[in-house]
Amino acid sequence: MSTRYAFDLEETHWVRVPLSFPDESAPDVFAWAAGLADALAGADAVLHRAIIGRATEIAAMPGPRAGADERLWLLPSDVDAEVVAHLYFADAAGESTDDYAVAGVDGIVQSWRAVERTGFDDALAVEIIAQTDSQPLFVSRRLGRIGDAVAVLEVIDLTLSGAMLEDGPLDELLRGLVVETG
Repeated sequence: MSTRYAFDLEETHWVRVPLSFPDESAPDVFAWAAGLADALAGADAVLHRAIIGRATEIAAMPGPRAGADERLWLLPSDVDAEVVAHLYFADAAGESTDDYAVAGVDGIVQSWRAVERTGFDDALAVEIIAQTDSQPLFVSRRLGRIGDAVAVLEVIDLTLSGAMLEDGPLDELLRGLVVETG
């Protein structure tokens, strides 16, 4: 199965973060971070340095699971806290979308709902509280199925974020994902 995808990130606060460098957008992490800071900070030198610092940290963080296809960063704003999401694809021939909703997470499902107005045949939002040895983790997933492919957008965080709410930024990110399989 081959999968091609693109995001429509216009009108959002999501930024694509390359998983490795060189990348089509920049030769290295510092060039990418500087370009992002130039676009966001304008002439504010303090903000420019802060964005470069945080962007390089986000780019260097390991994904929570192997095999991520994309990393996206929700920039903090007056409305939303910072969130990092990872996108994964799976060949789900013969399996239901539900099988991927809690796969790999040992925890308690807090909510499970359909996500409307997507380009997918089936789209779900699942919120899970997973217990670790030291503290709980909040796992928020948005799943979209098209044909035999399942796209999983996942946020794992120590706190519950507004990005995870119904019709919040994570739902909007799923709505902006366009997938072609073949």
